[in-house]
Amino acid sequence: MIEGFWIRNFRSFKHLGIGSGFDIFSVVDGDVDIDPFELGPVTVFTGDCGVGKSTILDAFLFLSDCFYQGLDYACQKRGGFENILFQGGGNFFSAGIDFRNKGDAEPTTYAVRVGCDKNKVPFIESELLVFRNAEKSFPIIYLQNGIQSIRYLAPDESFTSADLTKIEFTNYNHLGLASLPDHPKYPIYATVRKTIENFVLSGITSDPARGLDGAASRRQFSPRGQSLLGSVRSIVAQYGDAASRLLERIVKFLPNVEEIILDATDPDIPKLAFKMDDLARPIPIAMLSDATVRLLAFALLLEEDNPAPLVAIEEPENGFDGPHLEQYLNLVRRLIDFPRHLQLFVTTHSPEIFETISASNIWLLEKRAGEHIVERIGDKIG
Repeated sequence: MIEGFWIRNFRSFKHLGIGSGFDIFSVVDGDVDIDPFELGPVTVFTGDCGVGKSTILDAFLFLSDCFYQGLDYACQKRGGFENILFQGGGNFFSAGIDFRNKGDAEPTTYAVRVGCDKNKVPFIESELLVFRNAEKSFPIIYLQNGIQSIRYLAPDESFTSADLTKIEFTNYNHLGLASLPDHPKYPIYATVRKTIENFVLSGITSDPARGLDGAASRRQFSPRGQSLLGSVRSIVAQYGDAASRLLERIVKFLPNVEEIILDATDPDIPKLAFKMDDLARPIPIAMLSDATVRLLAFALLLEEDNPAPLVAIEEPENGFDGPHLEQYLNLVRRLIDFPRHLQLFVTTHSPEIFETISASNIWLLEKRAGEHIVERIGDKIG
């Protein structure tokens, strides 16, 4: 689970820190002071339009794009490296994330810094994955100035920079995290990779979600929320007959729907039909209301047996009436009451969502004197 993160010089943020404190980033970005509050299973970001709520989520999507497609793709997708940088903040962007697996005494930190050369070409300037315990910290991955250093240490070993094994690293366009195998002594390494690799940013709209988009090959929805049936196809491939049991579990969250009927005769083209409480015959997904389609998509994201570790949903209240919003809130309450291997980030303006989430897990973004800042609501009312 992510306990905290920071970003610097990214779009509208000169610097932003949320969650647990970091004390070992001198290699990447100098010391960063953050209120030492650990994030929970659900974190809410709110504030006026244009204060940077979506920018926070895009920072995670940027790292995921780097993981899958490389740095050049991630930059060009956003109009070029110069359009990513905070104006007046220098010629680099950096980010850090604190992770902790259940049972770990201390968190593990992943940090990356992206710079550009004299020709304005971006490259991975430094990258660090650090395992910590109560007495010391040491790198698992260390990448700086084109040299990647890898050293696995037992908990009782001491560490100096001389212990690092130097490995030539010439591909400045890809994260070192994406190229290294998992290590049995450090399961947290797999957690970090999986969280960045499988990050889901979902601003689901109903019409694209109804489709079977062949381009959506990942197990979860595309960042635009397309291909709900593509996600069902992947669930069928992974779970087989158990896919029907998942649909049985989530039907209770869909107002006026009594049963979801799955036809997986052709697993490449799954079909869904919906038995409604006021109709004699089941109807196809094309005839569902927009609100029900969106709620179904959210339920699949949050209730799947092997979910993405980090799911971000932008303004889920949009397009929901009272009953559909209440069922969405029930999904969120279930995640809070019964934590799973899934963490949810939400941007919202909805008072109903505020009433569902503890004030300590709601962060207010504001713009003051031209600078974007963030404060935890629990601190303001405490």
